[in-house]
Amino acid sequence: MNKEINNRQERFWDKMAASYDREERKAGKKQQQILQLIQSELRPTDTVLDFGCATGLFSVAIAPKVKSVYGTDISSRMIEQASLKAGKAGVTNVTFTRDFAFDNGQFNLIIVLHVLHLVDDPKETLKKLAELLQPGGTMVTVTPCLGKKPLLKTMLTLLSCLRLVPKPHAFKLNQLKDLFLENQLEITLEDTITNSPSEQIIVARKA
Repeated sequence: MNKEINNRQERFWDKMAASYDREERKAGKKQQQILQLIQSELRPTDTVLDFGCATGLFSVAIAPKVKSVYGTDISSRMIEQASLKAGKAGVTNVTFTRDFAFDNGQFNLIIVLHVLHLVDDPKETLKKLAELLQPGGTMVTVTPCLGKKPLLKTMLTLLSCLRLVPKPHAFKLNQLKDLFLENQLEITLEDTITNSPSEQIIVARKA
């Protein structure tokens, strides 16, 4: 990622960290749907990567059901909040870090929630994540397809020009699906978040 963009995004999410959980609680039904989706893919022997983990909401929730969880995020403040959350919950098998230094094939399951539309290079990001996944491993993703909402896309683009929000990628569904297929990830589930049809769920398995 371009260093200037990287630093700008880190500053943005650092500012969001203190209020992030409060905003997420407003979307309680959506979060519950996502959590149930993830839990349906879990096994006790799994090593899980939560890419773009934010304050660790999902990492901490699933940790008791798997062998280990690694949460990574660009924001040091988000990582601090996530570590505090794990400590308060008494969860000891979660590691939160800003570093993205993992071995290829290290993970059975990777979750990528509301992240792909915000990274600098979605194609390269998904390629790297696919490499980290074991053969037969699963990737669970939720991605806003802003191509379905041109007015929202325009508004967010203008806000990004003012450096108030990260610049989003305005995916259409077919564009998003192509990213998975190009990385030999077989799509096993397509769905949308209830009452939010622009938020696309894709579950894919590595051959």
